[in-house]
Amino acid sequence: MRILDMMDHYGAIAGINASGFRDPGGEGNGGVVVGISCSQGQYWGDFVDYYGSIVLTTDHKLVVGNISLWSTYTNIRDGIQFSPVLIADGVKQVSGSAGYGLQPRTAIGQRADGVIVMLIIDGRDVSYSIGCTVGDMADILSAYNVINASSCDGGASSVLAYKGEVITKNCSAN
Repeated sequence: MRILDMMDHYGAIAGINASGFRDPGGEGNGGVVVGISCSQGQYWGDFVDYYGSIVLTTDHKLVVGNISLWSTYTNIRDGIQFSPVLIADGVKQVSGSAGYGLQPRTAIGQRADGVIVMLIIDGRDVSYSIGCTVGDMADILSAYNVINASSCDGGASSVLAYKGEVITKNCSAN
């Protein structure tokens, strides 16, 4: 499902892209999740060891990092696999581009008071936004007192929707 369809399906007021996906032909029509994913306790996909995990527990805590056995966590409500972790326990885990360059970016994080934060940086458009580095994302999230955060799928996938409308400027023609 695309973001607006997914928000409608779940009755959500806001949504961002999350896990990576296979995209044969580069058309932006991927539908096969890369890594393991979970939504409201329903799992699909397969664990991969080259991505970290981003999970929201049933007690509303965002956990980021290496969770190799999701089955050992009995309280995962939602989750995906992607990397890199930006902030863990209040400490920035990346700086500069960390080898990822300037790109459109998506991240999710949580402050100590429990507030979930979503951040999208548009990119690939020199007249609007060139994007940012993963270090820039960590710096922005730290400025908002985020203590745990991770990158989600970025690039042409980066999109934020609110109240039934896409509010970011996606770089994909699709």
